[in-house]
Amino acid sequence: TLAAYVRLFQQTPFLKYVRNSTIIAVSTTAVSLVFGCLGAYALARLRFRGRRLIARGLVFTYLVPPSLLFIPLFAMMSALSLADTHQGLILAYLGFTVPFCTWLLMGYFRSVPLELEEA
Repeated sequence: TLAAYVRLFQQTPFLKYVRNSTIIAVSTTAVSLVFGCLGAYALARLRFRGRRLIARGLVFTYLVPPSLLFIPLFAMMSALSLADTHQGLILAYLGFTVPFCTWLLMGYFRSVPLELEEA
């Protein structure tokens, strides 16, 4: 029956939860793509000192288990008064998504021929 759905919408703030999740997801995705595209393009196409070191550093970030970062991350968010806020959660997610997005887009930018870019 539909009783569970009626209870979901009438007795819980379900739509508030969906709205919060949408705000966090859209904001994190947009900011990750902006910074990831800029960083990935620079690392894939431009020649500068330290480029390889930065690219390797992105890969090495995946060697650290995320569970080791929870306590320091909470302490930092509390010190900045960002605990239990949308901005704090977005910043925390960006710390995990920007390196991944940059690494993923580096592979894409390297696969695009230079002739296409120059055209």
